[in-house]
Amino acid sequence: MQVTKDEINFATTLQKSIIIDSTPPRGSIHFSLKEFTPDDDCYKDQIIIHPYAIDKYSVEKWEVNVFDNNGEIIKKFMGSSGVPKALRWNGRLRDGSIPFTFEKFNVQFTAWDKAGNEMQTLNDTFSTGLVVALEGNQQHIVFSNEGIFRNDNEDATLLRFLRVLGRKIRYLAPEKVHIEVHSDFEGDDDVNLLKTEKVAAFVKDFLVSYGIDEKIISFRGMGETKPLYPEGSGKLRNKNNRIEIFLHYGN
Repeated sequence: MQVTKDEINFATTLQKSIIIDSTPPRGSIHFSLKEFTPDDDCYKDQIIIHPYAIDKYSVEKWEVNVFDNNGEIIKKFMGSSGVPKALRWNGRLRDGSIPFTFEKFNVQFTAWDKAGNEMQTLNDTFSTGLVVALEGNQQHIVFSNEGIFRNDNEDATLLRFLRVLGRKIRYLAPEKVHIEVHSDFEGDDDVNLLKTEKVAAFVKDFLVSYGIDEKIISFRGMGETKPLYPEGSGKLRNKNNRIEIFLHYGN
């Protein structure tokens, strides 16, 4: 706008304000359960993730990533504008399979405001409990733990698994219990076979000491003969180190 005074032109403009936003959003993340069991038995089959973020002006976009124990992203939630109050996950992995028993997951929540300021939570964790999958006339339980081949079977997570397993078998009262122990490809084939046989015998002896009838238990060390993941699959091949339990009912 121009005004004239004494034949001299003066230019004036409306006053403008500039907002400098260097403060990232504030946020947190919580879970409905610390352990869930996505095995389709209608009990704790899904976990609900509760992200929360607030910003003085608004949250522009957000994402929640679920990582497996190898640091791989297995589930991603993302969106723009408002952060949802609840995200539901049925536990299915990228290949559609269900997680192992006592498998741990890390979760990271990131949010950005309109100025591009980033908020990121520290890795929060949850895990599965005893996952018992129904397969025909049998139930299948898979437990993965590299420590079973490093600590003379005295791995704390393994012992916890066996105690929980023992209670479950006594409750379910299957007609037969079959134990298989598998290894990855690292090391000599024959040595791996012997190690898995040793662990299988250890599992069997533990269950017998827990009150399970020895007559219904069979066991076998499989070595590296039945891998879930090929040798060149990177960190995924660690999951070949596993104990599989089969609970049989009827014919």
